[in-house]
Amino acid sequence: MDACCFFTAFRSPNGGSSMILELGRLGRLSVVTSVLVVQEACKNIKNKVGQEPVTKFHRAIRAGIIEIVPTPDAAAIARWENLTHAKDCHVLAGAAAANVDCLITLDRKHLLTAKVKDHFPFPVKTPADFLDAFLPGS
Repeated sequence: MDACCFFTAFRSPNGGSSMILELGRLGRLSVVTSVLVVQEACKNIKNKVGQEPVTKFHRAIRAGIIEIVPTPDAAAIARWENLTHAKDCHVLAGAAAANVDCLITLDRKHLLTAKVKDHFPFPVKTPADFLDAFLPGS
C-alpha cells in the first residue's frame, strides 16, 4: 500500500483502505509497504489529521498488520524513473522488491497512470478496485 492509502485509512475508518487493513488484521491478506512509505504516511497523517491516528498507525505496525520492507537502494529506485515522477519511484521500487501481488494506491496523478499500469510488473489498483477483485460479489 502507498502512503495515500494509509492516510485515508487512518482518517476515514469506513473506506476501502481501512477495509484492506482490516482484512490484513484478520489474516486474509498481507499488507506490505516500505520504510519510506511509512515515513511519508506518518508525516502526512500527523500534519493533516493529528497525532492520534499516527499512534493507531504505529499500533497496526507493531501488531503485525502491516509488514514493512527495507528502503530500496538508489539504483532500485532509479529503475522506475521512466514510469513516474521521481518522488514516487520509491513506491514502485518497494513494491517490486517485496514482490507484491498488487500495488494499491490512490495517487491518480503519478501511479494510477496508463504508463505505470502498462509497464509495472504488478497490477496497480485503487483500494476499491482491489476489493472488487479480492471480494467478488460483495
